[in-house]
Amino acid sequence: MLKAGANVNSVKFHETALHHAARVDMMDMIELLVEFGASVYASDNLGRKPIDYTTPASPAHTCLMFYESNPLSLQQLCRITVRKMLGSRASEVIALALTKNRHKMDIDNERPYFFGDIGCWSERTEVHKAASLGQASELQHLIQSGASVNMVAVDSITPLHEACLRGQAQCVRLLLDAGAQVDARNVDGSTPLCDACSSGSLECVSLLLEHGAKANPALTSRTASPLHEACMGGNADCVKLLIAMDACLEAYDLYYGTPLHVACANEHTKLCESAAQCRC
Repeated sequence: MLKAGANVNSVKFHETALHHAARVDMMDMIELLVEFGASVYASDNLGRKPIDYTTPASPAHTCLMFYESNPLSLQQLCRITVRKMLGSRASEVIALALTKNRHKMDIDNERPYFFGDIGCWSERTEVHKAASLGQASELQHLIQSGASVNMVAVDSITPLHEACLRGQAQCVRLLLDAGAQVDARNVDGSTPLCDACSSGSLECVSLLLEHGAKANPALTSRTASPLHEACMGGNADCVKLLIAMDACLEAYDLYYGTPLHVACANEHTKLCESAAQCRC
């Protein structure tokens, strides 16, 4: 219904859908509604917001607290605006734009136009593919031809995410040198540093941190911290580097707990020892 253009902030008996989701502690539904533009500040006839109907310390309460204290990113606001403007025609219009763009690229011999130059949605592009496969020469050629390094696919994954997830350090360097956004978030809220830690690539992690990546990005209800990701994979070198960069040992994930919990749950004894030593 939301994809078809349903009004996410419509009111029934003075309550929005977000109020109802909060009442029954449906965190996944809360995240979906907010993703489509539901207002966390909407008040019912009693002046109560959705968070007022949650149980303190419950996942739904924590989720809504996060959304209230962290403003939506420009990317999220753009996505919400597009959905509101296009409604049920969103998919059709975006597909048409992509088709026209491909045609323009075929006939424009001076400088190819890359859909996404200004941060728009795009299908997975040649830049994404080259970054993922570690094709440094091809990636460099695309960048020199004018391709944007900050294009986002429909799942908000950037080429930098792709390169970090595959541990393609040379491509990561090229993208960062070309101005890739070091703390860009995908649809789940993960940054390239999270993906680099997940892949266990110490070189990628080092490059990102050298370019100003946040060791402690703000967490969402669907995001684990870089330190959590490194602990999940048992990547000791990445863990040590993150701790040296003041990664928060007490960062709390709704599903996994702290990084120490993650290391214990995955039986990474050496990581547990490192974390415990840093607590002392």
